[in-house]
Order: sequence, then structure tokens, then C-alpha cells
Amino acid sequence: MQTETDFRAILVADCGTEYTRIMLVDLVGDDSYRLVAQHESTSTVAPPLSDVTIAIRDSILELERTTGRQLLQDGHLRIPQSRDGQGLDAFLATCSAGGSVPILILAVTADISAESAQRAVEGTYAVPCRVVTMEQVLREDPLSSKEDAGRSPWWKALEGLYPGGVLMVGGVDSGNIAPLRTLARALAEALPPRPARFEQEVTRLPLVVIYAGNQRAQESIREQLADRVDLRMVDNVRPQLRREQLLPARQGIARLYEEQILQHVPGYEGLISWAQGPVQLPYMGLQLAARFLAMHHQRPVVALDLGSAATAAVRAEGEE
Repeated sequence: MQTETDFRAILVADCGTEYTRIMLVDLVGDDSYRLVAQHESTSTVAPPLSDVTIAIRDSILELERTTGRQLLQDGHLRIPQSRDGQGLDAFLATCSAGGSVPILILAVTADISAESAQRAVEGTYAVPCRVVTMEQVLREDPLSSKEDAGRSPWWKALEGLYPGGVLMVGGVDSGNIAPLRTLARALAEALPPRPARFEQEVTRLPLVVIYAGNQRAQESIREQLADRVDLRMVDNVRPQLRREQLLPARQGIARLYEEQILQHVPGYEGLISWAQGPVQLPYMGLQLAARFLAMHHQRPVVALDLGSAATAAVRAEGEE
């Protein structure tokens, strides 16, 4: 069985909304990986082809013509690489071919935590469709029949939020939990009535709510929402007033994106079956690459991924 140190020839696929890119990397000498060849083609997610792996196969055939190597055998990847250099040792993939997912941000105030939440959302393949603050929640009561002329109340946005979800934030850890309890109660009141038992099988999945606020308020949030939504707790985006941590919220959004978007991309199961590791979101692969380069060269690295549906920027320091 191969281990990581056995990998020489590695094929990497980046499947985007518009384009699919294939890169062949191989070990040159004893310890240096080099880009051998690459190819870009139009993605095949949309009809009439509707299979993300078709573009990958087409690009692999082009790499075979370019390099003279056989990478496919009987329609499957030829793994492992043989002594004569045919085949490859591993196939890795990133995918963002499903486009973006909308996220409604529910925050105590419009500054600090809400701004951190927006940065967390915008650093993934999601878009903030609306930012709702405590002030709006108190002004636009879900139980009231009054609506501002020309403006849809915040809770109306929940009706069409699938695919999508809610990112709820607010407060520093160990701070006042009363505002967050109010937000959670308002969200619970804004949700549609629970379906009757015989309707449950035909209703859509429950709304995903990612809570990334004051950790002290988690129990109160559970009491208000746990039996009404798919509630997911992550670390606070703003644990202290002057400290921001976005990664846990981004990981929660990435999980939502994979469940609601990627798993429905045509051909995604085939892509998973080919890969030797988990299919990553491109920005997560970008983070790993930037971190590796920063550590290897012991200097800061800034990396950009300019996609057709989303743009990601990553900065990594050269320190452990």
C-alpha cells in the first residue's frame, strides 16, 4: 500500500463553474516536484453534458497527447505509476462548480461581529444575501401583520433560503447573552409552523443555522432553536473585542456548501470515487498551498484565486 512518501506523479483537478483545469506534477530528481503539464477546458456541469468528470477526462486525454504518458486505462485512472513512467500515483481535486450559496447574517449590531461575519462569509463560496441586526428584528416583528411599504421584512428572506442558511453572531465570549436570546427567539417566531407528521416526508430539509457568537449563550440558543432548525455551533467569530477568528465559521459554511451545493453537482460522486483524498473547496486548497510555501520559504505569502463565481485571498505567515 502506498504512503504519502511513495507519491511521485500527482494529477490535480480544479473544477470550477466555467472552467476545469488539470495539472500533472511529478518528482524530478530526489526531492523536487515540478509542473509537467497542464490543460484547461470548459466545465461540463451544465446541460446537455451534466457531468463534471467529462471535462476532466477530456483534459486527461489532452495531457496524454502532450506528455506521451498513459494516464487512463480502460476508462479509469492508471494507478500507481509504473517503472516506465506510465500512469500516476495520486489524483486530488478541488471543486466549486455549483456556484455560490446565500447566507443571511443575523447579528446583534451592524458593526464588529457583523463585519467579522461578513468577512467569514465572503472568504468562502457563499454570499451574504442580507445582514439583519437587533434593531431590525425589534422593528419588524414576525408576529406582527405590519410591513413597511416597499420593503420586505427580514423574516421573509427565510422563506426562500434553500439552498442557503443563517449565520448568527454577536457578543464577545462571556459577555451579555440577553440580546442573543432575543435574536434566537425572534428567529424561532419567524420560522414557518412545524409540519404535521404526514407532511414531514415531503417537506424540505430544516433551515441550517450556524451559531458563531458568544459561547456563553450557546445553551440559551439551543433552548430556543434546537428543535426548529439544523443548529450547528462553532467558535465565536469575535471572541474578544480586538481578536477575530474566522476559520471555524468558514468551516461551518464550507460544510453547508458541500451538503447543499457540491453533493448535487452532476458527476460529483464520480469525482469523489477518483480522488485519493477528500475533494476540497479551492480556497481551502489555496490555504494549504499558501501555508506550505510560507513555511518552506520562511516569508509571508499572499495567494489569490480569481474564479468566475467567487474570489478568494489568503495570507500566510512564514512562522510555525
